[in-house]
Amino acid sequence: MTPAEKFLSRVEGVRQTGPGRGVFKVPTRKDKHPSGSYRELDDGRLLIYDFGCDSAAEMLAAVGLTLNDLYPEPLTTHGRP
Repeated sequence: MTPAEKFLSRVEGVRQTGPGRGVFKVPTRKDKHPSGSYRELDDGRLLIYDFGCDSAAEMLAAVGLTLNDLYPEPLTTHGRP
């Protein structure tokens, strides 16, 4: 399951606005209209944003996920930063 499939299956009001991008109802509050946006990058990473200023960590925690779930595989360090 991709990061996008994992996250979007747990939120409501998902509507695609273009290839690999769209909006959703933010799970940390009772949204009447979608106020969160998502974008799936070519490498499989998922970016999420809340126009109401809740953090990605707060939104993910509300649906039982963590920041690691936004990446297709565990992050590893490659050399020096």
